[in-house]
Amino acid sequence: MNSDFASRRPARGASLSGFIARACLSTLSCWLPTATGAVAKEWPPRAQEPLPAPPPALTVAEKAADLEALLTFVRDVHPDPYWYHDRAIWQRAEQGLRERLAALDDAAFTWELAQLVALLHDGHSVLVRRRFALEERTLVPIEVRWLADGPFVVATTDTARVLLGGRLVSIGGIAMAELAARLGRGIGADNEPDLHQRLPRALNRPWLLHQVGVAGGGDGIRVVVDHGDGGTPTALVVAPVPGEQPFAQRVRTAEGVDLVRERHPERKFFAEELPELDALYVRLRAVEDDGDQSLAPFLAGLPRLAASRLVHRLVIDVRGNPGGSNDHVRAFVRDLQTSEYDAAGRLFVLTDGATFSAAQNLCTWLERDTHALFVGAPTGGRPNHFGDAQVRMLPATGALVAISSRRWQDSAPDDARAFLAPDLPVPMTFADLLAGRDPVLASVGTAREALPEVGDRPRWRRASQRSVPTLRNGR
Repeated sequence: MNSDFASRRPARGASLSGFIARACLSTLSCWLPTATGAVAKEWPPRAQEPLPAPPPALTVAEKAADLEALLTFVRDVHPDPYWYHDRAIWQRAEQGLRERLAALDDAAFTWELAQLVALLHDGHSVLVRRRFALEERTLVPIEVRWLADGPFVVATTDTARVLLGGRLVSIGGIAMAELAARLGRGIGADNEPDLHQRLPRALNRPWLLHQVGVAGGGDGIRVVVDHGDGGTPTALVVAPVPGEQPFAQRVRTAEGVDLVRERHPERKFFAEELPELDALYVRLRAVEDDGDQSLAPFLAGLPRLAASRLVHRLVIDVRGNPGGSNDHVRAFVRDLQTSEYDAAGRLFVLTDGATFSAAQNLCTWLERDTHALFVGAPTGGRPNHFGDAQVRMLPATGALVAISSRRWQDSAPDDARAFLAPDLPVPMTFADLLAGRDPVLASVGTAREALPEVGDRPRWRRASQRSVPTLRNGR
């Protein structure tokens, strides 16, 4: 192992989402004084305890060493670093960065490294900033959720409550489509649905927004939202706040609603019979054991449990599932193949843009080996993707770098789909969120009358997949 690195490798087939979440600082907010006006200012913030001095600026030699360490790590570990962008594009990016090292401050240099990693176009290969954690203790006071109809502010501070429930139009004078494109150049993602799940964590990081040209000086950053009421969009200048406490204001959802997918929040998986759907519903929040309860035995008993309840459908919900270990689910897929539920209209899988890593592997196996119908939104992973990331720390910046070490080719070798598309597309909108509706699960109840044609094997070529974009050689 290269002596310049401190290294730790997650379990085989495991998702890095938990590791990365722990490495990143919390996306929480705190206080701000009251402000009024159509374009109000949350400024100045109340006095805080002084923060420790930041570390000394990196020298050109230190930046050059980190750059070479990163490039060596990518070439040594990634199975195919040039699968999406060819070697010539990498070489131009590398040489251009070498020539700019002296002109870049430490934050800009770290963002440049992130953009290099993002050339892999691989959601398991990412860079997490660590050296400048003091700056990341401040956040733009908005929590964003990206839904089918766009990015919405779902939580904020008391004095920014005029933004609550609005669809983001722009931040710092940059329209959301353009801002997403700029940020996407430095955020590792498998596909666009995956990127939309990752963007909200970047949209409230002032240091990151600054790197992509968001204007915001001492008065703060201008945020514009549209509440969809036909009126003038609402604008508010917000100052970054300490990210130490939860946001005080959250969107109000319908009271008394019991969403099945949100039951038992303390569990990573559970199963419940839903008589109204004539189904056994299985919620998988992660592909891993839950404390003392092992996932594999739980999954192994599901076909028998469903049959004993005399239900017509088996519904597997992997929405929001970031992955875990593939070892837990291989036998489950084989068990389903020999069960009565491996038939059209009886086995359903619910997906969204946060279905990733080992959860994507499960979906790909179910697509390949069973008659499962997929419902909801496109997955956040590719059917053929990279994973099993190794994680190392760059010596000078202290940045954590995760690089995939294995190719997961679970579908056909020529399957270059960017995602697995649902057979029954069902968007989840902001109106659904407010009303406490789950249109994806509800659609399973009517699927018997509207089953899509799945066609002959190979199933990845069926009609529902023909419009999925492909990713190969930079396209």
